[in-house]
Amino acid sequence: MFIIIIFFIIIFYLMNKNKVVFTMLKILFIFLILFIFFWILELFDMKILFLGNLNFLNNNLTLYMDFYSGLFVGLLIIVGGSILSYSKWYFGGEVGLKYFMIYMMFFMTFMMILVSSHSFFLLMVGWEGVGIMSYLLIGWWMGRSEASVSAMQAVYYNRLGDLGFMFFMVYALYFGGKLYVDSYFYSYISFFLSFFIMIGIIAKSSQFIFHSWLPNAMEGPTPVSSLLHSSTMVVAGVFLLIRMIESFNILVLELLMFLGGVTMLFGAVCAFGQSDLKKIIAYSTTSQLGLMILNLSIGNVALTFFHLCMHAFFKSMLFMGAGVFIHGASNNQDIRDFGNVFFFTKLCNLGMLVSSFSLMGMPFLCGYYSKDLILENTWGPVMNRFSFFLFFLASVFTVAYSFRMIFIMFSSFMKNTKYIKMIGQEKMGNNFGWFFTLTFFSILSGMILNGMLFKVIQEEYLSVSMKISPFFVIFFGFLMSFMIYLKIFLSGKFGKTFYYNPLFHSMYTFTVKKVTGFLWFFEFIWVEFMCVLWMQKIMSKFNSLNMANRLYIMFLMLGFFMLLYFMFSFLCM
Repeated sequence: MFIIIIFFIIIFYLMNKNKVVFTMLKILFIFLILFIFFWILELFDMKILFLGNLNFLNNNLTLYMDFYSGLFVGLLIIVGGSILSYSKWYFGGEVGLKYFMIYMMFFMTFMMILVSSHSFFLLMVGWEGVGIMSYLLIGWWMGRSEASVSAMQAVYYNRLGDLGFMFFMVYALYFGGKLYVDSYFYSYISFFLSFFIMIGIIAKSSQFIFHSWLPNAMEGPTPVSSLLHSSTMVVAGVFLLIRMIESFNILVLELLMFLGGVTMLFGAVCAFGQSDLKKIIAYSTTSQLGLMILNLSIGNVALTFFHLCMHAFFKSMLFMGAGVFIHGASNNQDIRDFGNVFFFTKLCNLGMLVSSFSLMGMPFLCGYYSKDLILENTWGPVMNRFSFFLFFLASVFTVAYSFRMIFIMFSSFMKNTKYIKMIGQEKMGNNFGWFFTLTFFSILSGMILNGMLFKVIQEEYLSVSMKISPFFVIFFGFLMSFMIYLKIFLSGKFGKTFYYNPLFHSMYTFTVKKVTGFLWFFEFIWVEFMCVLWMQKIMSKFNSLNMANRLYIMFLMLGFFMLLYFMFSFLCM
C-alpha cells in the first residue's frame, strides 16, 4: 500500500511536467497493480469469487480470476486506455465525444465480465453486452447508411452464434449439467454441447462462413475498429475456447482445426487483393483469428494466449496508424491514392512500420516470438503437416500483403497530390501517449511474456532448418510482394473476396426471406386472426351488452369452468 501511495504522489507531480515520463509511470503503475493482484490470489489461494446463486437452476454466479483473465484485463486496460486517448484526438471537438467515451467504457466493462466469468450465466451478460455495444459503436455515424448496414450485419451474424450459445446452455441444463467454464460433460452429450458452443465461437471470432461481418464493420470509426475488431470483441470466442478446450469433443476440435486453417489462408489471400487500407487490416485480423483457432485445436493453449496478447498490441497500433492517414486524407481509405509519405507524419510512420513488421514476424519484435513458436509447434510433437503447410503458406501471404501495403504507401508516387499536403499537416500535438505505449509493447512485450509463459530452452532440441524457417517465410513473402509490385508476377490475378460475399449474402438473404415469410404467415393467420382478432370481436360483442346480461354471462362462464374442474378431479381419482 505504501508503494502505491508513493506512485500516486509521483504521478500527480509529473502529470504536467514530462509527458514521456508520465506515460512510462502509468504503464509501470498498471503492472504494479497487476503484480499485487496476482500476489494476493496466490497468497490466499483464491481463484473463484462467489457473487450470488441461482438455486432454481442449481448454479452459482462466480468469477474466475487466474493468470489468463488477470493478464487479459491488464491488456484491456493498456490497449483500451491508449485507444481512449487516441479517440480524443481523432474526434476532436465533435459534439458526441462524451457519449462515445461512455459507450467505449461500457464495452470494456462487459469485456472484463466476459473474460473473468466462471458461470455461463454471468458470461452471457458479458457476451451479449459486447454484442450490443459493438452495434452502437459500429453504427456511431448514423448519417452514413453503410455504417448502419454494417452494424446490423454484425448483429445478424453474431445472433446466429448466440443461438448456438443458448442451445448449449439449454441442452446442458436439461441433462443436469453445471454451467461453469471448467465443467466436464458426459461423453454421450459432449459432441452436441461442443458443436453448439462452436457455433458461438466461430461467429464471434469471425471464422470462415461467418467472417464477412468483420471487414464490413470497418465502416465504423477507426477507434472502434482498433478496440473491438483487433484486440477484444473478436477474440472473445478464442478466449472462451481457451477456457473450455479440455472438455471439447475431439471431432469438433478437428472441425475447428479445418475451419481455422481455411480462415487463416482465406483471410491472408483476401487481404492481398484489397486496396482499402482498413479492410486489409480487417482481413489480416480474420487470418490471425483463424491461426489462433487452428493452434488451439491442436492443443497449444498457452501459446495461443501468447499470440492473442501480442496480436492485440501490434494490431491496435496498426489500426490507429491507419486512422491517422485516413484522417489526414479526408477519409479516403484507398492506398493507391497514397504514396511517398514516408517523410510526413514520421511518428505515425514509425508506428505503422513497427506494427507491420510485428505482424510479419520480423525477428525480435513481439509478433516474432509467438509466430515463431507456433511454426515450431505445428511441425514439432504434434507432427501435423496439414497445419504446418497452411500456416507456412498463410504466413507467406501475410508478409506479402504487409510489404505490398508498405511499398504502395511509402515508396510509390502520389496519384492525388492534394493528399500529401493534408497528411503532412496532420498534427498529433501532445496526444502521443497512446503511440508511445503501444510501440513500447509492440517491441518488448514478446520478450517479457515469452520468459513468463515458457520456461523451456528451445535451442537445445530444435534443428537449424527449423529455426531459420521464419526467415524463409519473410524472404518468400517479400519476393512475392516485390515482384507483384513491379508487375512482374501475377499482377491483378488475385480477386478481392473470390465472390464469396455476393454468393453467400444472396443465399443468406433468400433463406432469411423464406423463414421470415413463414413466420409472418404463422403470426398473422394463427396468432392475430385466430386469437387477437377473434377475441376483439368477442369483446366488442360483450361490451355492447347491458350490465345485467354481462353479469349473467360471467356467472355462466364461471359455472362452466367449475363444472369442468370437478369433472376432471373426479376422473383423476
